[in-house]
Amino acid sequence: MSFLDLTATILNLLKKQSFQKERGNNHVHIWEHELENVLDLKNLTLHTQALPQCFLASKNAKREDLALGATKTFRRLDETETLDKYLEQENVQLFGGRRFDPMKNIGNEWRTLGDIYLFLPRIHFITSGNKTRIRINFIENDLLDNGELKPEVLFEIHDTISFTEQSQLNPYFSFDHQLPGESEWGRKINGCLNIFSNGKIGKIVLSRKQIFTAKSNTDLKIQLEKTKVEGNYIFYFKYSEEDAFLSVSPEKLFSIRNGRIEVDALAGSSPRGKSKSDDDRLGDDLLKNQKELNEHRFVTDSIMDSLTELGLKPEFIVAETLLKLPYIQHIHSLISCPLGRHTKILDLMEKLHPTPAVGGSPRELAMENIRAFEPFDRGLYAAPMGIIGKNYSEIIVGIRSALINGKNLHIYGGAGIVPGSTAEREWNETQNKMKAIAGLFS
Repeated sequence: MSFLDLTATILNLLKKQSFQKERGNNHVHIWEHELENVLDLKNLTLHTQALPQCFLASKNAKREDLALGATKTFRRLDETETLDKYLEQENVQLFGGRRFDPMKNIGNEWRTLGDIYLFLPRIHFITSGNKTRIRINFIENDLLDNGELKPEVLFEIHDTISFTEQSQLNPYFSFDHQLPGESEWGRKINGCLNIFSNGKIGKIVLSRKQIFTAKSNTDLKIQLEKTKVEGNYIFYFKYSEEDAFLSVSPEKLFSIRNGRIEVDALAGSSPRGKSKSDDDRLGDDLLKNQKELNEHRFVTDSIMDSLTELGLKPEFIVAETLLKLPYIQHIHSLISCPLGRHTKILDLMEKLHPTPAVGGSPRELAMENIRAFEPFDRGLYAAPMGIIGKNYSEIIVGIRSALINGKNLHIYGGAGIVPGSTAEREWNETQNKMKAIAGLFS
């Protein structure tokens, strides 16, 4: 199906629709239709100019979602009451993310994003199995008194689903600087080790970033095109003309399916080997390394405690196995439990983020030290992002990530600092983690 045929098909179907007007401006009308052709949604993302736009591919490659345009946006952390009213409705799904730490002074590169950017998409494509469905979301203000769509809404939809055969330019990026530098990193690691001596804190996750500059603006779509699932989620979020964020992350914060929540624990890592025997040896050593196991158990203990505090009964589905990715291998556990009748999704996000894998333990003390030690705002790096809804949620942790802000490229990596950590080892670990995203720019 050509882009023109796709646009025409959707508009012709929509013009025949009318909706029953409801009371209340928060009610969402959802029109859904299964398309005759299966669409490659990553490819579709490469050819849209709609704003905002958000693409998510699941790590098992079984589902892709593409959200285009906004029926409703949420840009403030104090809008939780209104957000809850939307999320209580069947099949309403919001896309986007929130900043890692709203208490940290916002960096200039994140000002367009703000503390939170969640949106109810105007257009939502879902490819799963051998089917592609389209959902279009409307609110009361989009409808005439007779329930038909206002003409301006149809024009907006036309613009949102107008795809073009544009070519992608691959700009050259030159290295600018990194924060912190290697010597400063060493001082910060030593600062963490000194803090551990008081026995009040067991882990602090510190991150660093590399900054590159291009001669012209770009939007990471060349890099999105190069991504492969390979056990990772792929998340792309373009929220302004000059800003786009890409994460190739192995870690989810939580997912919701059929009334159950699943939570990943991913902490403790080692490089991949150059041969199978070398790789197996490194993996075996990782599972026997007490420092790495302790780091992993900080995470699993925290997740179990957080879910229990919400009145849930979590259990291990997978415990302390290896998750092998192209550049790195991790200790991995999977925790699951049924949701409570009155469990709110936003409460889950607030309770689970940040896990010790990206923050530290205990949480509040670790966050205080991250604010003190890190010389930049993480923004969406290591933050919760993805799809949030009552019946279906897929919230990932935005690690292995890059931000484009105008002509500037920011690439991020972090490491868990615990007693026994060394600056050199953690520097090399962050370098290895950044390879996963930096390799997309070669």
